Amino acid sequence: MSRIVELPPELLDQIACFIDAREDIISFALACNYFFTTLSQTHLQYRDIRGPLCLVPLWKRLAEDVRSASLVRSLTILPEDSWDLQSVVRDSLPLDFRLPTEYREYDPGPDSRRYDSVPVNAALKLMVNLRRFRWFRVPPPVCEEGNDLWRTLGGLGTVRDLHVLDLHDLDLPDWPTVVSSPSFLSLSGLSSLDLRTDALDYSHDEPDLTPLLRMLVNNCPNLVSLRIHLQLFSHDETASAHVLVQDGQWSNLARLYLEGLNCQPSDLSSFLCRHPTLEELRLPCMMPGYRWAQLALPPGNLQNLLAPRLGTLHDIDLNDTVCLSDYFHWDFEWEEEHDINTEDLVQSPWKRQLLQGISSHPTITSVGLANVSHPSQLLELAGVAPQLTQLSLDLDISIDPQSERQEQDWLRALSHFHHLEHIIWYGYLQMGDYGERYRCFQDEQGTKIRRLLEVCPTLREIGDPWRKAVVIHRAGGVLTWVKRHQKDSGDPVIRKTDEVYTVFNV
Repeated sequence: MSRIVELPPELLDQIACFIDAREDIISFALACNYFFTTLSQTHLQYRDIRGPLCLVPLWKRLAEDVRSASLVRSLTILPEDSWDLQSVVRDSLPLDFRLPTEYREYDPGPDSRRYDSVPVNAALKLMVNLRRFRWFRVPPPVCEEGNDLWRTLGGLGTVRDLHVLDLHDLDLPDWPTVVSSPSFLSLSGLSSLDLRTDALDYSHDEPDLTPLLRMLVNNCPNLVSLRIHLQLFSHDETASAHVLVQDGQWSNLARLYLEGLNCQPSDLSSFLCRHPTLEELRLPCMMPGYRWAQLALPPGNLQNLLAPRLGTLHDIDLNDTVCLSDYFHWDFEWEEEHDINTEDLVQSPWKRQLLQGISSHPTITSVGLANVSHPSQLLELAGVAPQLTQLSLDLDISIDPQSERQEQDWLRALSHFHHLEHIIWYGYLQMGDYGERYRCFQDEQGTKIRRLLEVCPTLREIGDPWRKAVVIHRAGGVLTWVKRHQKDSGDPVIRKTDEVYTVFNV
């Protein structure tokens, strides 16, 4: 170590310049005090920046300071207020600020939303080592002559990882979209693209994502990860993935997530056979839609897919009869060919196959059942997956598990899960904060928790989708539990912030 600390700071700085990931820089800096002192005010401050457009002083600094700008490897433009985003979007994004020390207390004032992307674009031109760019602000940037953010990124030639929200304010229907921007569609060399867009939802024409898909096929041969979430709330149709599944050929593709697209089963089969490197795969309901039974893959295909080690299976149902239109979007050609009213109830065409699939995957320990309509469905699930440790139930709104007779039937069915440790039961448990004024509701919670523990004594966490009861101690007829958020730890230890409850005669 004594020889290492003799390295001149200039040489240490040059070594650090070859390290892209912030986590690796942190590990490098923590090797010794000398490293940390040398790198803490430069590489650790600027390697990964996350901030809003309104931080104009920072962007001006980076637009003038070649040295600091060259240290940036990842840049994320955040919303001024995270509540500008829908919760389903917000909850999946890293929205915490990450700024150099001198800018962490900066207050842009009440007009923070009025800033445009001009200062950021000027700073980007000097970020010659940028590897990742993320835009999480609504609306997307306006790209004009002389201030085209996408053209700047393309000109750098270093960006490999792109994550963009192309979402729009309803009050600004004519705001330019990312997926129609010529400069965005000319980007190349990406290894990862994550795009969520509602741009096609504002068009009266049939959704068409062909220009974007063509860009990926022609300009991004080294694609490893592709996520496209196409929001189509006002359209019955989905966009064609024809270009992607017919012409896509990515030898390193490992992760594929698509939403809002459609294709034919034969094209999808060929695409999957051409991509044996896939490890994670999520396809939308219309890939291939009503023709799902025609999808065929050779034995042993997709060997790298994580499915053989599948541990979690959520948002499934075990209904005997189904309404096909609840599962698929409109497909005029298929309906014409089959002369079937997709609004009618029909025998589930996939339930038997689904149960067989669950049975063949003993690695599955967590299942989420949607639209559960009868306790017999729990018995069927317990018959093929007795190993479950986590279960989430979303009951059909017509079911009333509060009635004593129905409650006993449900509890009796749950008793067949002998290893259950965590249950979320929406429709039976509501773990809200009622306070002393509504003590009766708290007592009711305790009673239901006690009944669940009687039939599933291995339970440690019991709750609704937002909150849970964590069992701390259960002995001698006394049950002690605490209330926490679902995301919080399930450790059976009372913390200072816990609400502690006790139920007797357990």
